[in-house]
Amino acid sequence: MPSWYPRREFEEAPDLYRLALSVVGEAAAGSAVHAYLIYLALDECHSFLRQDAQSIHLLYERMLGTGSALNSHEQAQWAEQFNRCVGFAVYDWRSLGESLGAGRPEVSVEFAGAWFLRAVRAGHPPALVESAFRPGHTAGPERRQRIVQALESGDPEVYWLLFLQAYERDSLPGQARALPWLRLACEAGLDCRFHAPWFQQRFCALEPCRAAASALAWFWQVLPDQRRDEAQALFDQMLHDLEQGRFDRLTLPAWPPGS
Repeated sequence: MPSWYPRREFEEAPDLYRLALSVVGEAAAGSAVHAYLIYLALDECHSFLRQDAQSIHLLYERMLGTGSALNSHEQAQWAEQFNRCVGFAVYDWRSLGESLGAGRPEVSVEFAGAWFLRAVRAGHPPALVESAFRPGHTAGPERRQRIVQALESGDPEVYWLLFLQAYERDSLPGQARALPWLRLACEAGLDCRFHAPWFQQRFCALEPCRAAASALAWFWQVLPDQRRDEAQALFDQMLHDLEQGRFDRLTLPAWPPGS
């Protein structure tokens, strides 16, 4: 199974409750990929975990009913998110905690973190990258070591996560530094369609994005020529370093951001 497929399955799933329950057996048996998938589902739907059917109905009416403060585009985005997560509010998901076995957290909203730590300890590359940028999880040398270990996998999701970490919405230099990571991800197999859920949900949620040939093309077209040249030169250098295994030469996203 190509490494991007589990994340793409998560991004495109219409019902994250059912997705999480469908993989809990594999996760409990030791699959780091599926442990990470359960973490993603619980993390995305965290605001639904303590809701019940009545409260979720009231929330739905407030956000989508008459008098909603959302415009039509925002309503469509919110409705999609609601449909993906509502199962956690109306169905029993205790098996996601029970499958953690002895030592599982007593508080159900902490199940996501427990599955995440399983994925990290098993060396799942995307989990390693994500943990490297969490406050208090790692110090400088260990942070870089985790990222390098993840990069050695060639996993497109690793490049994509580094792009998200490096991207600065209000900084053209920051965008130029981030785009090589996205291009690496696209060339390694990332879903880079213009309509890819990760792109639409993260960058076009507030208002529709102007159409482009791909997600990468959309980012590229907003840069002035000078910044495109910078991004191209950086990409060429990064690609060479990766092919040579010279991870020590890579400029990784700053942590904390802006440092």
